[in-house]
Amino acid sequence: MEGTEAVDGEVSRKGWIDFHVHIFRMSGLASPVVRDLIEASNPQMGHGTGAEPPPGVGDEIVPFETMLAQLDAAGVERAVVLAQETPGIGINVPSDYVLEYCTQTDRLVPFVSLNIQTEHDYMGKLLSWAARGARGLKLYPSYQFIYPNDRRFYRCYELAEELGWPVVFHTGSSVFANSRLKYALPIHLDDVAADFPSLPVVLAHCGRPAWTAEATILARTHDKVYLEISGIPPHRLLEYLPDLPRISDKVIFGSDWPSTPAISRTVQGILELGLSPEVLANLFVDTASSLLGEVAAGGSSPLAGQGHSPAARA
Repeated sequence: MEGTEAVDGEVSRKGWIDFHVHIFRMSGLASPVVRDLIEASNPQMGHGTGAEPPPGVGDEIVPFETMLAQLDAAGVERAVVLAQETPGIGINVPSDYVLEYCTQTDRLVPFVSLNIQTEHDYMGKLLSWAARGARGLKLYPSYQFIYPNDRRFYRCYELAEELGWPVVFHTGSSVFANSRLKYALPIHLDDVAADFPSLPVVLAHCGRPAWTAEATILARTHDKVYLEISGIPPHRLLEYLPDLPRISDKVIFGSDWPSTPAISRTVQGILELGLSPEVLANLFVDTASSLLGEVAAGGSSPLAGQGHSPAARA
């Protein structure tokens, strides 16, 4: 149980992980919604609102130094940085950009993203990204307009299972106008968890607001299904997940920064809930560490260069 020992009345934050942060570039945002969210949550970042940024604002919305300052202020050691290839809703954060960004420090863990409907050599892409240090995959069913249990994904899941990659899925509602909620219901991941019992399946946002009970049932039913709490206001966390103290080994902290307020503010809100040290250890350290630890040392693919081509499962 790391990261929860009290020191002079304070909770030690050794090893804490934020499993859900984003980076963006102006050139990858066809929609102003993300900048509006960042301005509302973190106005000090100075990116303004609407279609045009203020004069002098550079292309990179989250400079590396800003990211590290956020982690340091929250006492968080590492963060999972998520690619987002979802041009259908006006957001494109290429996996190559995330991989390059994360080379600046081992405190940032890159998760790649792709759209199998537009990327024909997606298996080759995944192997290439694994060789460059990718540690997991993030999929956005409601933004890519495809069900996560679509059989076309199964070769991706088989490869991720062999690599030990967690696969994170956006679940629940969205503020983006072009999103399609029907693709983001947690129940569609029941097939994935059943067909790939060794694959870590992470439900980002826990299906909030309407499907958190459904998400909780999946986490209770399947050994490798986990709930990640990004985007849930801390003061409503136990409302959405009343079973959290009993299933804390299946729940992971994520902030969704910078579309939410400072990571330190989110962390403090959770600490004020009065959760036990054991629950906090699971939430902030142990479960996330175990998922990331399943990846081969150094994040390199043990299959790279072997011409691996797993067959789709029936």
